Amino acid sequence: MAFAAYNVSKDAGTEKRVKRVIGFILFWIAVGMLLMLLLPNILIRLIVMVIFLVLGYQLFCC
Repeated sequence: MAFAAYNVSKDAGTEKRVKRVIGFILFWIAVGMLLMLLLPNILIRLIVMVIFLVLGYQLFCC
């Protein structure tokens, strides 16, 4: 099974870049999960999640 984004091109450089982007995304997901383990209150967790979602959307789309 292969990802659609992974099969865009047969170029080795493209494959390497896609792997790096997927690795980067997985790394930051793990950092976010660790952060959620360390935050004590549900309300604070919810506020942090909303702030990061809005910030991530703004950085990705704009």
